[in-house]
Amino acid sequence: MFAKIQLLVQTQFSSKYSLALYEFLLDEVCRAGSPKTHMVQVPLDTVRYVLQFDGIYKHLNNDVLKPCVLEINKNSDISVGYRGIKKGRAVADLLFMVERTAMQMPLAGLMVLEGAAESTIEDPRPPDLLVATLVEKGVAESKARMLVETYDEERIRENCAHVEREHEAGKVKNLCAYLIRAIEEDYRPKKPQNEAAQACERERRQQASADLTSEWNRYRERRVRERFLELEPQAQEAHRTAFVERLGDLNPLIHKYYKKEGFKSRMVEAQFFVDLRERLLASPEELSCDAYQEWRRSTEVRSRERLCR
Repeated sequence: MFAKIQLLVQTQFSSKYSLALYEFLLDEVCRAGSPKTHMVQVPLDTVRYVLQFDGIYKHLNNDVLKPCVLEINKNSDISVGYRGIKKGRAVADLLFMVERTAMQMPLAGLMVLEGAAESTIEDPRPPDLLVATLVEKGVAESKARMLVETYDEERIRENCAHVEREHEAGKVKNLCAYLIRAIEEDYRPKKPQNEAAQACERERRQQASADLTSEWNRYRERRVRERFLELEPQAQEAHRTAFVERLGDLNPLIHKYYKKEGFKSRMVEAQFFVDLRERLLASPEELSCDAYQEWRRSTEVRSRERLCR
C-alpha cells in the first residue's frame, strides 16, 4: 500500500528536479525515524549532484529549488523549507526543514489519511525568527513560511518596518493583509539614485564573486576526478580505503549512505571527491580562487593571441 501511495505522489510532479528532491528528502525523514519533522544540512555540491544541475547558486535557487519546494508542498505528503548557510560570501550548505503532513488522496477508491494521530506531537523544529516575526503581526504560519521561502530576508524585513511605520501613523487599518500585500508587491520606499546604484554595484560584485567561486569549484571537481583516474588501481583503492576509515567521524550522514549503497551512492561519490581535493590538487589555481582567476585571465589572453596569429 505504501509503495502504491508513493507512486501516486510521484505522478503529481511535473519536474524531474522535484521528484529527485522529494525522494532524497523523504529518504532522509525515513532514515531519521522522526514521525513528523526532520532537519538535514547538505553540502551545496551534493545538492547539485543529486539534482544533476551544474548552474550557479542564483540559478539553482531561483530556477530549481524554489519551484521544487512549491511543487513538493502542493502535491506531496511532506512540507519543505530551506535556507542557505554561507561560508564567507558564498552559500556552501543548504539546511532543509522537512515536515510530514496529513493528506488525503484517492487510490483505487481507497482514501488514505496519514498523520491524523500526529497533530498533537510537539514540533521539535526550532522556530524561524523571520516566520515568528510575521506570525506576531497576524500572518498565518503557513503563509508566513511561504513568504520566507519566496522572498529574501532583506525585502521582508524592510517591508515589515515600512508597514509598521504606516500603521503607527494611522494609515493602515488591516495590518496583516496590508503586510502580505506589501511583501508580495514590494512597498519599500525607493532608495535615492546614488544609494540604489551603490547597492546595485555591491550586489553585482557579490554575484560576480559567487559566480567565480562556483566556477572554481566546478574546475576543481573536474581536476580531482582527472587526477584520480590517472592513478594506478592500487593507489585508487588506497584512497577509497582511507576515505571509508575517516567517514564515520567526517560525516555520519554520508556514512549511512555508504553502509547502504557503498560507492554506488551519488552522495558518497560526491563526498569522496570533495575529500580528495586536499590530497590530489596541488597547483596554485587549484588551491586558491584568486590564483584561479589570474590563471583564467592569462589563459584567455594566450587564446586571443593565438587567434590573432
